[in-house]
Amino acid sequence: MLLLVGFTNLLIHQWFDREFDVASSIRSTPIWIGPIRTEKLMHFMIVLIVIFILSNFLTCYRDWE
Repeated sequence: MLLLVGFTNLLIHQWFDREFDVASSIRSTPIWIGPIRTEKLMHFMIVLIVIFILSNFLTCYRDWE
């Protein structure tokens, strides 16, 4: 879970920093795979995080009853 959140935060940071990466010739993930694919990857990872949180919450809630 923490690895998924950390990688998502890294992608978000690289997404906002992509213009500076192009100016300094750094090939970060958004430059390498493209902005549209990066957006799709970020959305997919955020959905996975939400599903993970909800499944953990429902599992804990079921154990309380």
